[in-house]
Amino acid sequence: MVEKTAVTTGWSSISLLVSVPAKVAMPFPSPTFYRLEDGKPSGFWMHTAHIVDMQAVQIVTHTIPRYFFRVLSEISAGVNTNDWFRSEAVRQGLGAAMEDTSEADIRENLRDHMHEKKDGFASQWISFTKSLLVALNRAVRLKQKGHKNIRLAIVDTFKLDSESKIFSARALLKAYDINLFLRNLEGAEILVWGELIAPATLIPLEEYLRGERVENGLFEEGFRQLQPQHFKPLGEDTDTIRKQRSGALNANLRAPCHIRPTNYSTTRDSQQKNRRVPMAANIMRKQVDVVKKHFPLEFQFPVLIALLSSLLYKFERDSVVEQLEVIKDDPMIFNYDCWIRPFKSPDLPELDFHDILLKEAGESLGLKVFSLDVLLKTGKARRFSVPSTPQTILPSFNQTNVDAAIYYGDKAITAMKKRKAEEDAQARSAADAQAKRLRKAVRPTEMKLQDILDSIK
Repeated sequence: MVEKTAVTTGWSSISLLVSVPAKVAMPFPSPTFYRLEDGKPSGFWMHTAHIVDMQAVQIVTHTIPRYFFRVLSEISAGVNTNDWFRSEAVRQGLGAAMEDTSEADIRENLRDHMHEKKDGFASQWISFTKSLLVALNRAVRLKQKGHKNIRLAIVDTFKLDSESKIFSARALLKAYDINLFLRNLEGAEILVWGELIAPATLIPLEEYLRGERVENGLFEEGFRQLQPQHFKPLGEDTDTIRKQRSGALNANLRAPCHIRPTNYSTTRDSQQKNRRVPMAANIMRKQVDVVKKHFPLEFQFPVLIALLSSLLYKFERDSVVEQLEVIKDDPMIFNYDCWIRPFKSPDLPELDFHDILLKEAGESLGLKVFSLDVLLKTGKARRFSVPSTPQTILPSFNQTNVDAAIYYGDKAITAMKKRKAEEDAQARSAADAQAKRLRKAVRPTEMKLQDILDSIK
């Protein structure tokens, strides 16, 4: 007979323990586990040894940017159309509701999906990314491998047609106790279970990714000149030269994990400050023209900001904001609201640079700027749903469980807590310094009063 239930918190899950009459705490015997109702064991749950805290997962997920991306080619898995994305499992008629899938099966399918398992594997998941840097880098890689019909899908999460099971990959992996080292994908990846019904725009990238060329007697720069951070300089090292001579497809392409430390590093900011130069008007005009040529009107401004933010390692941010005045009367910014994330992401600095530039550019152009946490506070959260099963703790945004979110691997929240602690320490230090100054100011008065008393004596 169960006397009481104890809950112990681990790195990414909550395990149920039971106190037996002998006062010995032991796990429930596999494969049967009690489920919780109103905090008490009730009935049996055959699938799971853990209560997966979806509240913590969704707190992290609700801080993802407004837009996310998916790069497609002729061999992409699943079904990908302008208004409907379906996983490979759904395409093959093997789709299953997340509520009816055991924790073990979810974990196995998730692990295989992240490892890009082949050999007849039908994933229940659809991958997106919240980083345009990662998306374009993958597009270039596919192009260099000879893929055809390369397209970029852009999804506006403010326009989801229905509730969708959308998750931050890192938070979900932590929740299901999956430890992977995927430095190029995991941090920026967004995962969708089954299908996503949403108005999306599929943008052909073949022309956008082309190389430089001469047209009508004029030299026209290509993607390498406009976004040089994706490529190594030709002949940068002996290994690169060897690969170039051997005809390696990706000899010059830099992975996102190699771009970030050099192009987005805040620790190198002071060193790079004197190396940056003002952005010239003709450079801004080239970036604007390319965006207007290849991207639909509704995405032109956010894409432009993302592309410009990736160039802040070489151009002064103030000059970039100043040059953006050229679009102050452009339709791309009409009625546009700027939404930025409430937290920083140390491992995804491209998103931090994007938010900084978006905020400053928006204010300079007279646009409204909001933080995404406003949506939670006002009860207007985006339409992200979670499986409602005995194995999950469902989200309740009436109280923000920040401590739980930290367990689920979002370094942004950890950084926020650290920053708050540093600010508190600075405030205490300032208060101590002020008290010390007051004591010094009062002490001469006390000494003078003592002299008067001594003279009276």
